[in-house]
Parts: sequence; structure tokens; C-alpha cells
Amino acid sequence: MGVKGEPAQRSSSRGWTAAWWLVLGVVGALLLIRLGEREFWSDEGVSALLARNILKYGLPRVDDGRNVVSFLGPGIDSNADGLWTWSPWLDPYLMASSFAVFGETLFAARLPFVLAGLCCLPVVWQLIYRRTGNQTTAMMGMLALGLSETFLLHSRQARYYSLAILGQAILLYGLQDVIERRARGKWLIALGGTMQFYCNYIVSVANVLALVVIALWHWKQLRLRDLFWAALISGIAAAPWILYARPWEQSSMVGGDISIQKVLAFIRECNFHVLPLMLLLWPLFWARPFRGRRTENDPSDLLLSSLPVFFPAFIAVLLLAPGYYLRYFVPLLPVAAIYLAEGLASAISNVKLRWAVFAVMVLTNVTAWTTALPFHYGHHLRIELADFIDELAHPYRDRTSAMIEFFREHAREGETIHTRDPEFPLAFSTPLAIYYGPFRSLPPGQMPDWILPDTVTSVLRLTPVELTGEIANRYERIGVMVPDSHRGGSLPDPDLREYRTAPTEKEFVVYRLKRAPEISARPGRHRFGHFSPRS
Repeated sequence: MGVKGEPAQRSSSRGWTAAWWLVLGVVGALLLIRLGEREFWSDEGVSALLARNILKYGLPRVDDGRNVVSFLGPGIDSNADGLWTWSPWLDPYLMASSFAVFGETLFAARLPFVLAGLCCLPVVWQLIYRRTGNQTTAMMGMLALGLSETFLLHSRQARYYSLAILGQAILLYGLQDVIERRARGKWLIALGGTMQFYCNYIVSVANVLALVVIALWHWKQLRLRDLFWAALISGIAAAPWILYARPWEQSSMVGGDISIQKVLAFIRECNFHVLPLMLLLWPLFWARPFRGRRTENDPSDLLLSSLPVFFPAFIAVLLLAPGYYLRYFVPLLPVAAIYLAEGLASAISNVKLRWAVFAVMVLTNVTAWTTALPFHYGHHLRIELADFIDELAHPYRDRTSAMIEFFREHAREGETIHTRDPEFPLAFSTPLAIYYGPFRSLPPGQMPDWILPDTVTSVLRLTPVELTGEIANRYERIGVMVPDSHRGGSLPDPDLREYRTAPTEKEFVVYRLKRAPEISARPGRHRFGHFSPRS
């Protein structure tokens, strides 16, 4: 005999299951649409070239006989054996496996990282649901992560970013296990930490600092030997790379640009693109609701109260890293999603009101914008997901794609090009051999087949140079009409992203050695513009 209310419960459960798959499908579509359209930017080009060399040699060699992968020069970002050592090898090996199955395409390069990003959603959903037993709260956490513009942009990159996000979600799941004194917790923390170490050292160091602070704060409630074992397992897993790559030799670049401006920049960008930092004060404003729902030693409360620790820990560690990059903060996205979903559940009992507040917080930057007054620094009120969807709805063309099309049509296999930037996307997508700067020069007396007076793919704006004198007489000047795109327009940073093709074109000048076959003087239409030789 059935229990009263059972059919309604089954119907509700089926509804949540359908909603779960619907969200996963929508986010999957947002990650996959036009995935292979944009050409690589510089960092993606590095990973792609290393992945290609892994297929060829079995190891990430920097020299494939035609091009050399190097930012800083041999011996700095590679070792004496010619193997890449500037960063760990997890993402190029993952990309190489995709190349082996699907071919060396832009889509194949990015696909593994899209799948890693998609895997983050079930982990976040399950963690929240097991903690709260509430489908609504779990769905909010899943949506908060899956509809984050920062998450979507970074997960579509042929780089380690989504792996670092997934590692963070696994680490948090393991931390909850440790709080509940489950034996697998130490293994999950070690797994997440090791994944992040083999993505980027900086992220793993930030998490070590956060976990140390949490352990000291909650030493009475936590079984500290589990955290010790997690650290030991992670250390053993990381040891082979540490001994081989000698990352301490990069320490000369640590701590060289610490400033109050950098601190404020980190706080501002976290506020706008990860989590409105005002929300970290929730436990102060809503201490009574927190106490009313959970006891002090309740394991679900311990994790929630610990999540804010990750934000200052990341900022403190990233201050020591050279430069400023939003991508180092993306592992905080699952932290933010869990904190937002569970914080709203603790603060707002009315479900309809909670969904309304959640929609405003997730789909717009109203909360971040209003609480950052007057320190907006170029940020404007916007519906963040709208720009991303607009990008997916339109084809994108830029300087890089136009010049790749040009060289594919007019350069021959193995022809040389001299430039002031490594031009890794050109090296991957064209038959050219790239020679650049002081790290790779042509043999004495050999003239390059092509010269770029300005860089095609660099995110830095350099002053173009014109050839003069006898050298100029040896070369033919060609003006190629390309979209007047922004430098760094394909970076995943929302502040730098160029969502639409530039509305205007400009001339991009290249020089070709005159002994090469003449290009017809009759202007021709091409996919990305037109070009004609100039005398």
C-alpha cells in the first residue's frame, strides 16, 4: 500500500532530474557552439604546438625542426634536452590525446577543456545537495557556475583553466569528506591539489595557504591527520616534476611588482568577475539565521564558514606572481557558486524571492557594480551573459584569422618569416618557419622570405617599423586589409574580450622577398578582406 504523497514526490524528483539534464545540456551548448571558429591567441598556440610535438616525439619538445616554442629563450622555458619546463604538461598531453582522435583542429584542441568544465557542474551540484538535502539550493549552485561568463569564456580555451576549476571542485568535495571524517577525503583533496599543481603552481600554493588557515581555525573540529596525509600524497605526486623541471629557478620573477595598485586590481576584478566581495560579509549580517539553522559543530556550517578564506589566500599568493591575470582566479568560481547558493538559502527563506535575487546576482553585475562605487574603473552595468550569447550568434574575424588565411594561400611550406613576436598561432596554423627577436635568428647571410613590421598575434601593441635602404629594395610591400581588431580580443578576460568582429578594416603591411613569385596586382576578395601590393 502506497504512502500518501509518494506520487507527488516521485513527480517532483523526475522534474528536478529533467531540470538537471536541461541545465547540463544548455551549458554544454554554450560551451560547444562555434568552439573551433576563433584562431588561437598566444598562450593557446603554445599548448597546441607542444601537443603537436607530443604526437610527433612522445614528449613536449620545443623544437620541431621548423619552429621553436619559447617565450624567454632556450634554457629558461626549456631544459638542455629541449623539453618544455616553464609549466607542467597536463594540458598539452590532454590536447595531444584529442588531436590523436579528432585531428589537429581548433575544435579538437579545445574540446577536452570544455568537457572538463562541464564535469564541474555535477560535482558542485552533488556537493551542495549532500550538504543541504535541498534540490533548489543545489540547482542554484549549478546555475551560478554554469552561467558565469568568466567560467564559460575560460572553459572554451585550449588551456588548463577548466582543469584548475575542476580540481578546485574536487578539492572542496574532499574537504567536506574530511569534515565528515570520511576516509576518501584525503584522497580527493590530494587529487584536486595534484591536478592543479600540474596545471599551474600558483593555484596549488594558494590552496595550500587556504587549507592551512582553515586547519588552524577549525583544528578542534577537523581531523588534522587527514589534511596531513592529503598534503603528503600531493607532495609525492608533485615531486617528480619538481625534481625534473626545477621550478625554483623561476623564483627571480616572484614578488617583483607588489603594489597597492595590484592589490586593488585583484580585489576589483574578483568583485566583478568571480563574486561580489560584499557577500563575504554575509556571516556577519546573517549570523542569527546561520546559528538558527545549524549548530556550531555542524559539518555543513564548517565548510560554508571556511569558503571566504580562499579569497584572501588567492590574492595574497597571486601578489607574489608576476603580472596580473584573471585566469589565476578562476579556481575560485566553484567556491563562489557554493557560497552564493548556500548563502542565499540561509538568508532568504522565501523561494520565489530567493530565485529573483539569485537571477539578478548571476545574470547581471548589478551587485558588484553598486557595491564597488566609486571604484568601477571602466566597468559598466551589463547583463553579462548577453554579450557572450551575442558572440555565439555571430561569426568572428580578426587580424589573426585574416593573416592566417593570407599566408595559407600565398606562403609555401617552410618559408621563413621574421617578426618581433613568437607568433605561436601562425606557427601552428600556417606552413611558415617563424624567426623572432634575439632567441631565434636566421643563419648569417640568409634573408627571410617574409618580414612582419608589426606583430600579428601579440597582445601587446608595438610600434610598426618600415623597411628602408637596401633591405627595402629587396622586398615587395603588400598591404592586406584586415579587421581592425583589439589586441587580446580573444583572451578569456571579459574586460578584454572582443565579442563582435571589428566594424572597420585597416591595412596590415607585410614584406615579401622579391625573388618569390609575384602576387597579382589585381585586388582580390578573400574570406577576411582584400589585399593588393603597394610599391
